[in-house]
Parts: sequence; structure tokens; C-alpha cells
Amino acid sequence: MSYEAMHKVRASGLSDRTQVDVLEALAFFQNPETGACYPSTEKIARISRVNDRLVRTTLKVLHDLGYVSSTQAPGQMRYFTLHLNRLPTADPLKESEPLQDSTPPDKSTPLKESTPLKESTPLKESAWEGCRKVQGTPVEKCSSPLYETTPEQVNEQVIKQVKGTSNSLPAQALWETDHLTNDGKKVEKPKATRAKPKTSCPFSPDDSIPPEYLEYAQAKHPSINAQTEFTKFVNFHLSKDNRFSNWLAAWRTWATKAEEFAKSRPQSQSYTPRNNKPLIFDEAYYGDGSF
Repeated sequence: MSYEAMHKVRASGLSDRTQVDVLEALAFFQNPETGACYPSTEKIARISRVNDRLVRTTLKVLHDLGYVSSTQAPGQMRYFTLHLNRLPTADPLKESEPLQDSTPPDKSTPLKESTPLKESTPLKESAWEGCRKVQGTPVEKCSSPLYETTPEQVNEQVIKQVKGTSNSLPAQALWETDHLTNDGKKVEKPKATRAKPKTSCPFSPDDSIPPEYLEYAQAKHPSINAQTEFTKFVNFHLSKDNRFSNWLAAWRTWATKAEEFAKSRPQSQSYTPRNNKPLIFDEAYYGDGSF
């Protein structure tokens, strides 16, 4: 390691930073006594902090500039020779001009001494003579009785006061003030009715008709077959996945429609010959059998 050679490289006028780093790495591996220098490309890259490819490119540039020469026998290491005397010299540093003496600040005038505060006179103690009783004039009695208001007037006054003083009353309070009878009695708020949820068909096709369903069919629509229509009723609504909140009402509608459909459908007539005699398929009908 030659510190002198490293100092020459660093203090030279070489401006390219990569060239300075690679040349300084070569100086790092140079023997100061013999001048021998034979580092590998990987070692130069490790010391100069650049990659192997850039090291090879920079060594070729330094060789072309004449700062480095190398020899390598077949199968042997490559020896480098540094020509540091050919490096450009750095420009000398210019001496900086001395700073001008600054003028001292003007002396400030001393502060005036403040006058001491005057002592305040103590407060006089008040003479407490105690509370004196003051006699006032008595309240006169009303000669005339107060005006009596009717319940209707009281009701109107209360509603006006409640509505005029508060615009953010809850819904319950507004209901109670808006729903009062003429005699001042509160009207009960109607309770909200909750709708019955709709459900799917609760029957299966093999079920027998329930008693209440059968009673309705026999009483209102005796002409229909209750069990047959009930089976049709169940199969239809299961296939459609219909939902009702009252399945008995749905059955009433079905039974009514079934009876109306049966009445509107023409009855089927059986075939009878014109002579009103039954047909006999014998030899006389077919003939002698020759075709």
C-alpha cells in the first residue's frame, strides 16, 4: 500500500471521479518499495466502489491517457505500472480576501431611573351599624275577583305557548298538544298495527283437506270436489312458491274460482249413433273380410 501514490492521485488535477477512484485503487495495491502492482479486476472494483465492467472501461481510458500501462504473460497475472508524474496538476487555491473590520455599534444611552411608586393610603374601615328594618306598604286586596277562563281558552293558550316556544319538540309531545278535545282531555294515540308476515304454503300434496277448509267448501261451494280442489290448490302454489299472510282466505278464493270454472265449462257428451242403437262390431259390420 502506497499512501504517497494515493495522495498524488487525490491531489492531482484529474477531474473524472471514476478515473480518480480506479487509479487510487491501483495506488492502494502498489508496493511502495518495489512498485509492483497486480490486483485483480474484482479487487479494484471492491476498493473503488464501482462494478467490474466499469473498471475495465476505465482502465482502458487510463491506459490511453498514459497514466497506466500493463503487461501480462500467458497464464500469468497482469502487472500494472503507474505513471503518476503524467497526471495534470491541480490549480492552486486562491487566497481569500480578509474580512473588513466592522464598525462598533454606537453606545446606547443609559436608562433613566424610574421614580418609586407612592404608597397608597389604606382604606377606611366602614362603620357597620347593622341592618335597619324598613317598613313597606302592605299589598292591597283585590276588590274584584280574577277573570275565570274556560277550558277551551286554557287549551288554546297551552297549545300556542308550546308551539311558539319550542320548534324541536319530540313527536310524542306534538301529538299530545295537537290532539286534545274541547274540554282539555287528551286523545289516545292510535297504536300502529303490524302487518302479518307472508309465509309459504304450509301443506304438502299428500295432505288431507283441513276441517275448516272442508267446512267452507261444503257450506259455500258444495258442487266441487273439496279434496281434489285442495290438492290442486296445494300443487299450484308450491310450484309457484306463492306466499300469503292468510292461507284460508286464499283457499276461499280458489274454491270460488273452481266452482265458477266448473259452471262455465260445457259438459262433455258421449257419442251415440243416429238411430240410437249401439254399434256391434261383428261379421255384418266388417263384411266378408275381403278387401
